[in-house]
Amino acid sequence: MIKKILNDGQVEVALDFSAPLSDRWPKQRGYGVTVGEVNILLPVGTYSELTFDPVITALPNTPQYFVGLLNMRGNLIPVYDLALYLYAVEQSQPVLIDLSKKIIKKPQVVILGKGDDSVALLCDHLPQTLELSIDALRNANDQAPAPLQPFVSRSFWLNHAWWFELDVAAIFTFLAQESVS
Repeated sequence: MIKKILNDGQVEVALDFSAPLSDRWPKQRGYGVTVGEVNILLPVGTYSELTFDPVITALPNTPQYFVGLLNMRGNLIPVYDLALYLYAVEQSQPVLIDLSKKIIKKPQVVILGKGDDSVALLCDHLPQTLELSIDALRNANDQAPAPLQPFVSRSFWLNHAWWFELDVAAIFTFLAQESVS
């Protein structure tokens, strides 16, 4: 980065394109969750909220990966289990929820978005804070499970594992359409 002090005392800042790319791309803090065996990065800048022991009401005749609805401050938020979705696609067997399971309790859910645009994702562990840098960025969307590949916007190699940032709007729109068909 080049800083130049002007006559009036203001500072002009410009990127030095002769510097290595890692010096020009600032580090970003990201948050990630693990679903099944897949590490998912929450998109940088997306509002997210973690809630513990939520009460999720299942709906009959829906795919099992659509866990149900969560009432959060009066908003009904659809809850998805990506790990179960990946398993169902792998097995080619959509499984319907057992009607005897009216209420489902899971340890934690990450809510993405606000208001009517919210969706929730079951996660296996607490979210992790990750330092995203250009050095960790990879062009490796093919490392993601096949059903997720169309929705991966960026891939990172962090802490000896792949982390995939998903296009949240696209994947949850797709899952919602799959849930009703």
